[in-house]
Amino acid sequence: MEVGDKIRIKFNLLHEMKRLEFDDDIINSFCTKYSGTIQKILAIWSDGDQEYVTIDLCCEVPIQCIEVV
Repeated sequence: MEVGDKIRIKFNLLHEMKRLEFDDDIINSFCTKYSGTIQKILAIWSDGDQEYVTIDLCCEVPIQCIEVV
């Protein structure tokens, strides 16, 4: 997977964001807006052991919540 690839946001987004201790309001907003959608990878980065993909300005998704389409 690389920058520019099209990806689908998987429905495990809710579980993974809770596990990573995101704020409940952010979780609900993200899951409603992005779960099941197809997006484009703008950046790939890591925060310690957790990798993320950026799909929009300030919108980062845990890498285990995506699949390349």
